[in-house]
Amino acid sequence: MLCAIIKQAQNLTFSGLTQQPFYVLRLTLRNYFRLFWNKKPESNIDLTFYSIDLSGKYFMYNILVIDDEESIVRMISKALAKCGFNVETASDGLEGIKKFDECNFDVVITDIHMPALDGNGVVTHIRNSEKQYTPVIATSGTPWLLANDDFDAVLLKPSSIKTLIDTVKNVTHTN
Repeated sequence: MLCAIIKQAQNLTFSGLTQQPFYVLRLTLRNYFRLFWNKKPESNIDLTFYSIDLSGKYFMYNILVIDDEESIVRMISKALAKCGFNVETASDGLEGIKKFDECNFDVVITDIHMPALDGNGVVTHIRNSEKQYTPVIATSGTPWLLANDDFDAVLLKPSSIKTLIDTVKNVTHTN
């Protein structure tokens, strides 16, 4: 759903507007269903505005997290979301490269050891794509399985949340 909203926003064209940003409104899934099933939403509606300039550049970064361990995906997603990043997840490398090809992500965080397609295959796919300069962060409890040096950063499992956030900020060049 997030991918569809982003694609729609990127396809919008403007004539005569040069300085004014526009806003994309994201509803949490809970409030999305309340809105469209005509149920009155609670008072604590979770709404976030994302500013996009006319060139299509987001001020909020979109991150794809690929890992086959659901608890790690939840932990990384929650930490990044609390810091203001948009997060999309995939449970294996094949699902991850499919989402990568369909959407625009500013960073990809991938586990190394996964079934079907591992993190080495994911980074190889990204580096051979049109979006080859997308930063890729590897996470691994087995760093000796890194088959290439195409990763922009490597996080050892376990890593602290602070290390994760600092690494994402470093590869995106944000403060």
